Order: sequence, then C-alpha cells, then structure tokens
Amino acid sequence: MKILIVAFLAMFAITANAGLITSTGGDNAYATVASNDVLDTGLSANRGGNIIGDVVPAGLFDVTFTYIGSEAGYSNDFDFGLNSGSTTGVSIFNNKASFSAGDAVSFSNISLAEILNFGFYSNTSTKKAVNGSNTTDTGAGSFATLFNTGAFTYDSHNFMAFDAIVGFDDSGAGPDGDYDDLVVGINVSRSAQVPEPASAMLLGLGLAGLGLARRRKQA
Repeated sequence: MKILIVAFLAMFAITANAGLITSTGGDNAYATVASNDVLDTGLSANRGGNIIGDVVPAGLFDVTFTYIGSEAGYSNDFDFGLNSGSTTGVSIFNNKASFSAGDAVSFSNISLAEILNFGFYSNTSTKKAVNGSNTTDTGAGSFATLFNTGAFTYDSHNFMAFDAIVGFDDSGAGPDGDYDDLVVGINVSRSAQVPEPASAMLLGLGLAGLGLARRRKQA
C-alpha cells in the first residue's frame, strides 16, 4: 500500500519539547530514518531513546494512543503495561487486526509514570522494544520517536498534532531500520483534578459564609 504524506509540519527538536513528555538517551545525532514509508522518507528521529515525563508538578494525566499505520509483514503489537520482564502487556493495537488509521484508545487519571509503561512486541520475530530499555540496535528490536508533530495526512486520513509519534522496527528484512513496522501517536494532558477533602471543606465554608452574609443583609 502506497503511503503519501501531504504535510508533516513537525519541528523535530527532541530536547525542545513543549509538552508533558520528552526523551532521554538514544541516538544523539537524531540520524535520518531510511525508507520510512509511513512517515515519509528521510525523517530525522531519535532512534533508541526512551520517553520520560517532563512536567512539574506531578499529578494525574490522560493519555491517548492513536493507531497511525504499519508497513510490515510481521504481526506486531503495541502494548500498554509492557515491561522488560514480560512479553505482553495490555494489547492496544495489532497491525494484522482490524484497526484503521485514526483508531484511538484513551486512559484517564493515571500517573505520568504509568503512561510511559508501553512497548512493542513482534509475535513473528519475538523481538520487543520497551520504553525504559529501548536501544539503537535494530537487530534487537527498537523504536524511534518524533516529538511535537504538526497535523499531517496519512493514507487519506487527516491526523491532529501529536505530543510524540513512536515507530517500531521489528528487526525483519535485514533488519531494515525504517521504524515503520507499527506507528502510534501519543497525546498527554492533565486530568481534571477533583478537589482534595480539605480544599472542598474550605470551599464549603466559604459558600456558607456568603449565604449568612446575604441573609443578614436582607434582614
């Protein structure tokens, strides 16, 4: 399937991320990812880096994972909750299942540490790339990351901007190092905060005081 990127309005500055997540480690040269059919040819990406939180103060967050596409013969999964000691987490997307570009799954009211606990796993090559232990070694399975992407078009689908896009190399075909064997967008936002009991009590007392003052004025 031919993939056409109409516009990829990204400033791929890994260290200048203005969102809630950033990257550590990886290929400091941000070398060009060759022959990436999903995200266009010649993208500059952070190969092998790991996504970490970049926010103060800490709190609860909402995260949305969006299926962008895949150019792979292998069966690959994107998992939430995958760690270095396991082969599977909570399966979110599989490139051989009935997912379409733009399908999204969201998680609410979770800590920033939790939303970073994701990874890719290839059911065919048994290679995996886990955030926190990602590597630049494509032969071992790895992912590359693009931050702060603008809106773009993929396979006739118009995508919104993402805080980050992660692309998996499943170590097949050489490996080819193109990081388009399964591509997922990530968006992060703060959850709506519920007032703490002490704050709620102070708010209640304040409202009660306003009510008493109004009644006295009317009297």
